[in-house]
Amino acid sequence: MKIREVGPSMFPSVYGGMATGNEATQDILEVYLSEPDPDVEKQIRDLVGLPAEKLSFETARQNLSDAEALNKRVTADINDGKLEGVITWGVVRDVSVLIGLSDKTDERVEALREEYGQGVSVQTGLTPSTATSGRADDSPEWYGGDFVSNSTGTCTTAFPVKWQSNKYILTAGHCFGLTESVYNYAGWPINRGLNGYIGGITNHSFGNGVPDAELIAADGSRSIWDGGTLGSGLNSPVVGFSDPWNGAPMCLSGALDGQYCSFTASNVGLPVTVNYGSVTYTVSNTSLITGPSVQAIGPGDSGAPVFGSIGGSQLGFGILIASSNAGAVPCSNWSAQYAAAGVSRNCNSSGYITNIGAVLNMWGLSLD
Repeated sequence: MKIREVGPSMFPSVYGGMATGNEATQDILEVYLSEPDPDVEKQIRDLVGLPAEKLSFETARQNLSDAEALNKRVTADINDGKLEGVITWGVVRDVSVLIGLSDKTDERVEALREEYGQGVSVQTGLTPSTATSGRADDSPEWYGGDFVSNSTGTCTTAFPVKWQSNKYILTAGHCFGLTESVYNYAGWPINRGLNGYIGGITNHSFGNGVPDAELIAADGSRSIWDGGTLGSGLNSPVVGFSDPWNGAPMCLSGALDGQYCSFTASNVGLPVTVNYGSVTYTVSNTSLITGPSVQAIGPGDSGAPVFGSIGGSQLGFGILIASSNAGAVPCSNWSAQYAAAGVSRNCNSSGYITNIGAVLNMWGLSLD
């Protein structure tokens, strides 16, 4: 029995939500309760059947029902023009409603807390992103194939997903740490973009025997950038998900190397050992994708959406997690920036994806 499915109805007064993994380890389940309740904790331990060291109870700012009601109220006030300077908002990991502002005044923060109570958290000084003209200067709803960065490392946004009323964007789990804030920006050494705040990492899966994926708390679009690294148009929106099959035709839209099609899938569903530099993990539920261009996949494209038109419908198949490192050649895109920084960057025609079904099942997600 999944606690996320029964928690809101069995423990409505205290249940806030759950998350997989924390900053110390992926191999733990965190359950958020609005107040300590030994009886509820015992019932949850019995329900999930995990060893004590694999289950952690954390304090939520409020229960899930109250958080969803508050989020609807904030959303209505924003739509009615009652709140200015809001860059992002939504329910985040500690079950508060985060309101992200462009201004930094203490008076504004206090006014929001007085208006909405202790169920809100406020982040200030965010950069407004008003242009929707490319992968590095997008705005909500964020397109698939955008640059996403914590100012140093850079990856690519994938598909919009949801759990209940909570909205997320998928990317690769090795990209960022749990709770990190990420921005629409091409980080070092490219250093390009409006640096618009996208959201925080709320769920993180990265380790041996698990999928390589994570969730950004943000509102994404079903549309994916077409064209080169700066974006030059949009694909038709994704309307559903499917696990790939051997021979499935695919496209990939990476932030650094743009969109390439004519990929085909093989080794579907098999684990693969990936060297991430500092660590090596055997990643579950992957597929190998192979295309015609040696410039198709390079560093920074991790997290990219992999998708294809099947019977006239655009379907999402998975997210890019690694290149195969076979037959690598110097990347042509951003070569001057990397050369100036004294860093080599190699691309090739094949790589590995985390199959979408494993990610959806792991967190109970669906297409948003």
